[in-house]
Amino acid sequence: MAVKESLEKFDKKDILFSLHSAIILEERKLEKDFILDKLFDFESLEAEAKQNGTSLLIYGHTSKYHIVIVISTENSRPKIVTAFKSSKKIEKLLKRAKGTIMYTKRYET
Repeated sequence: MAVKESLEKFDKKDILFSLHSAIILEERKLEKDFILDKLFDFESLEAEAKQNGTSLLIYGHTSKYHIVIVISTENSRPKIVTAFKSSKKIEKLLKRAKGTIMYTKRYET
């Protein structure tokens, strides 16, 4: 079952936040309401990956950023584990560098 179908059964008020996600959202200056709105914005959902009851959802946000939300669907109510803004530019660099070792002179001894 796709994440969309499982989330459609719930309302925004039914979604739980883990303690970790509450701390991370505050540190990253992301509002819980914004994350909940994005979670139910299925039209901007670009990719999803599911493994062992945890789903990684990638939403389009702006031309420069994605919003990544990780939710756990193991319990009866979905729980947001973490969420963050991801730079598309960095994603491209990481994809291009796959399989190579990257280092910076700053960390040389």
